Amino acid sequence: MRSYVRQMAGSLCLAVGLLAPLSAQAEVDLLGTWYVLIHYKDSATNNPDVDRWLDRVWSIEKKGSRLQWTEYPIVVFQNQTGRFERYRGVRSRVLSAWEPNATQRAQIKSGLEINSRGSKSKSLRGSWKKGYKSTTRMRTQSANVIGYVENWSIEDAETNPIFTFDDMMGSGRTENLEGQTRYETQKIEENGDLLRGQYNRDDNRAGTFQLMRAGSVARVAGKSDRVKKERQRLFLKGLERLEEEQEGGPSSSSKALKEYIDALDTSERHWLEDRLAGRPMQEWGVVIQKHFRSLPKSEQKRLAGHLEALERAFSSEN
Repeated sequence: MRSYVRQMAGSLCLAVGLLAPLSAQAEVDLLGTWYVLIHYKDSATNNPDVDRWLDRVWSIEKKGSRLQWTEYPIVVFQNQTGRFERYRGVRSRVLSAWEPNATQRAQIKSGLEINSRGSKSKSLRGSWKKGYKSTTRMRTQSANVIGYVENWSIEDAETNPIFTFDDMMGSGRTENLEGQTRYETQKIEENGDLLRGQYNRDDNRAGTFQLMRAGSVARVAGKSDRVKKERQRLFLKGLERLEEEQEGGPSSSSKALKEYIDALDTSERHWLEDRLAGRPMQEWGVVIQKHFRSLPKSEQKRLAGHLEALERAFSSEN
């Protein structure tokens, strides 16, 4: 009897041992934004034993029956500690297996900034069970034109996802050169919000990767965005000066100007604010008149009352 109980207990332990990994495996929802961190060594370099790193952002969205997968290779952290160094005036990645610190991890979760330069996007067909892949074909090759094509795929999306980038380049005169980058998930953590696995690029670059769920990305503000913000600041500063002209509250001219500008369509309002911000306040009346005359007749008719109120306010204070 005791031997039978021991056999039953052993069978139950074996069954629990076999089932435990399956029950602990978190389901993976690949839709959303992901931060990708890669640690690798490159056997094709002069220093094959040196640790290196790469990072990028992936955005995976459902568009009808397809997946839209976008990769951003330029990631911007507000805190760049440990990522780059300057040598003889040249900015380059630090040669190490860089890991984000607590501040950087917080930004990953809240949302990173990206530069769209170099970004690529693919539309993938398929299903979660059978996998998704793009089916781009290389254009007809000629002897004088070199063709290039990439195809991306996702396999085992519901268990241990495998992400593959296949590329091919060639022409009518040469044999095609093929390459492959492969991310093979081996471990899922944090309820599916962190994937770890093996990274390989053409057997030259080999290492590991981490796929971390991230917040929505924002584009890095370009020069034109900074100029617009500065003009907006100058315009608002000019309004503040107008309001300070009359003690005890805003002047009638500043109120009338705000009402006139608020009545404009968005694009016209931004255009006028930009022009006013770059000029002395003494010239604002001339700029507003010229802008008003450039508008369609229907808009002039709609704004006539606001313009008359603005002119009266300016004349009464001057």
